[in-house]
Amino acid sequence: MRTVRLLALALSGWVALLATYLPEGSLLRIFITVGFLLTCPGAAVVAVARPILPWHARSSDLVELLVLSIGLSIALGILVSEVFFLAGVFTVRGVLLVLVGITGVAAFWALSRQHRPARRDGRPRSDPAEGA
Repeated sequence: MRTVRLLALALSGWVALLATYLPEGSLLRIFITVGFLLTCPGAAVVAVARPILPWHARSSDLVELLVLSIGLSIALGILVSEVFFLAGVFTVRGVLLVLVGITGVAAFWALSRQHRPARRDGRPRSDPAEGA
């Protein structure tokens, strides 16, 4: 199930990029691109760091991850936009393309980390520096 979510996360950026070709001011274009910009880049980065977090789950984990994802998405959007503005080449599609790339790389990185073997006691590996 996590594999499907990570693949959907990676593909969501391409859907948002295609949505920019809809007419300007279209509600579908606005909902798709804003939804992507607010959640997906941060969610992909959080998915990379997820195995590092403690292995036991708490009931507040979902809310914490959602807030962290939104905050990271906004921060990444600001950083990428600022670089484009300072370079004098700002375009919405250009910024979105970079964020799609960041989201895709992070999602596939998290997908590759998902298949690491578990520890001998059956718990997932929580520290990447730990030995086998």
